[in-house]
Amino acid sequence: MTRAEEAAMDAWLRLFANRDEVADEYARWILNGFTDDWSQFNHAIIRRWSKSGLLYIKRRAWAIARDNEDPAVLPVPEEER
Repeated sequence: MTRAEEAAMDAWLRLFANRDEVADEYARWILNGFTDDWSQFNHAIIRRWSKSGLLYIKRRAWAIARDNEDPAVLPVPEEER
C-alpha cells in the first residue's frame, strides 16, 4: 500500500467515532460478501486502535453478521437509542 493509500484509509477510518461503529461497517462488508484484500482495512484499524482493537472489532463484526441476515438491519448503538 502506498503512503497516499494509507492516508486515505486512515482518513476514512477517522469518520467512525468508535470501534463499535467500525464493527458495524465490518459486519456489513461480511454480509455483502466483500472479498477484496482485508489487510489494508485491518492495518488501518491497527494504526488507530492496536491489534487488540482489531480483534475486538472482528469479534463484534462476526457476532453482528451471525445475528443479521440483512446488512441494512444492524443494531443501533446504545448511545443512539
